[in-house]
Amino acid sequence: MAVVLLSSPACISVPDIEPAKAEVRITSPEGTAYTNGVLEVRLEVTGHTPERVELLKDGEVLAEVAAPYVYAWDTTGVAEGTHQLVARAVFGDVTFPSEVREVVVDRTAPTVVSRTPEPGAQDVWVKSPIQAVFSEPVKAGTLTSESVRLTVGGVEVARTVTVAADGRTVTVVPGAGYEPSNSVTLEFLPQATDLAGNGVGVVEPWTWLVPYWIPWGNADNAIVGTASEHIEQYTYDNSGNLTALWKVMNGSGFSIYARKFESGDWKTLGQSLATAKDDWDIPSREIALDGNGNPVVAWTKRITSGTVKKSIKKWVDNQWVSIGDGLNSPDGFPLEPFLSLQMSPRGNPAIAWCATDTGGTTAKLCTSEWQSSNWIPFGSCIDIQFNPVYYTSPILRFSPQGNPTVAWFAEQGGYNKIFAGQYINGTWTRLAGDPDDHGTDLQIAGISMTFNNSGLPAIAWNTSLGDGNYALATEHWSGEGWLSLGTFFPTRAISPWASHSLQADSSGTPFLAWVDGRLHVQRWTGTSWQFLEDASNSEVSYISSEALQLTQSGVLVLAWFHSDGDESRIRMRRFNH
Repeated sequence: MAVVLLSSPACISVPDIEPAKAEVRITSPEGTAYTNGVLEVRLEVTGHTPERVELLKDGEVLAEVAAPYVYAWDTTGVAEGTHQLVARAVFGDVTFPSEVREVVVDRTAPTVVSRTPEPGAQDVWVKSPIQAVFSEPVKAGTLTSESVRLTVGGVEVARTVTVAADGRTVTVVPGAGYEPSNSVTLEFLPQATDLAGNGVGVVEPWTWLVPYWIPWGNADNAIVGTASEHIEQYTYDNSGNLTALWKVMNGSGFSIYARKFESGDWKTLGQSLATAKDDWDIPSREIALDGNGNPVVAWTKRITSGTVKKSIKKWVDNQWVSIGDGLNSPDGFPLEPFLSLQMSPRGNPAIAWCATDTGGTTAKLCTSEWQSSNWIPFGSCIDIQFNPVYYTSPILRFSPQGNPTVAWFAEQGGYNKIFAGQYINGTWTRLAGDPDDHGTDLQIAGISMTFNNSGLPAIAWNTSLGDGNYALATEHWSGEGWLSLGTFFPTRAISPWASHSLQADSSGTPFLAWVDGRLHVQRWTGTSWQFLEDASNSEVSYISSEALQLTQSGVLVLAWFHSDGDESRIRMRRFNH
């Protein structure tokens, strides 16, 4: 019997079941989102098709999302604040979550929490930053020159608007038209929004004032005079530190002191510099600061009826040191009644003084500069005519090129007239022509002098109108002759002794300050004088001792005394530009 052998059945391979796998991504929003209403959420699902796709808010199912996986989330009923969104693909008990997206729900309009300048500010520098800080970040694209309005005196001006990296600080940089003296208003229009799209809404515009002159220095409003003592001359350094020459009355006359204003009070520098019974015993007294800020005082004193001598002292190491030795007048000229003290471009004291014979018929005008340890003259003394009746102090100034320039009154043809000279290349050149071609008796009025950037001088003085009244005249030297810059006829009468101050700014533009019962300040435009008067210098009570000065750093400073009852106080302002 045959045996049949059956072979065993072949092994059948059954493939493994691949586990469900999917990936969910939130494609929109791509990062932190801000919303105040409906937020569109887009998902991308790859891999196996899940049983369902869920969108979770803060760990709780917000919605089930079907293909094409777009969900419009209405957040109007959701609490404001930061929420977390996660999408997940669900396969039974297995889930595949997406990354987390933060959503900030914000229905609150941004507010301005701080402003610069402050609303209502009265003395704002034109270069002060203009900024607003919001309560939350704002959307940079919505804050532009179109949604931020800047007006000056009611007229809209150009501006550039930038938003800082923090998103909250907005800076506005004004362009042409942002000039004193005007009120300025900044306003945010509704199209500006926060990151969620909430408009800034009604943000009250705010206004500030940009005057021609703003407070400056450490002594503004300091007392400068009482019934028994007062300032006669004053000066200040680049930082506004005030030093002054004081006249202090006593039972037998008066004394001269130098004082510096420090920490809210006046500090006397050493002892009395000079004493006298009356003003004619000390005809001239002036103060200035050298290049290191040390006070220098110069004065003249009558020694005998036929002798008037000058003295010059400098404050060094807490004591007064004489620097007048060797500063002598030519022989035969013992009277030195009037002088002008000025600092040279090197920061050294320089003076000009009148010297005359005892008869007052012959006179010379001399100038010197203190260099190291000696007085060095600027050439020879100038022969001048001198009026023994109406003495006047010469004026010494230095041009931007460093050329000493002097002006003085002298009698000619029965009139007091003005003459000027400039020291160029080692020689005194008389500026030919008389700036008072039509003038009459000028009494003892002073002269103001300044220069344009080419070194050509301009002067101001009080001129008689011939009817007992006086006006203020100005002229400038063209290089060939004196040309008028105009004559001012005050609304209130001024005396021949009325003070004034002429000073050019760093561009060479002349400014003029003068008083006819109130303070006036003007700027030469090239064809006419422009008044620069506003609330910064509008005091109408007694004004005196006005002075314009250009600091070494190019700041034009205006100062004046304001009397109120028994006290006088100083006002110190810088030109706002």
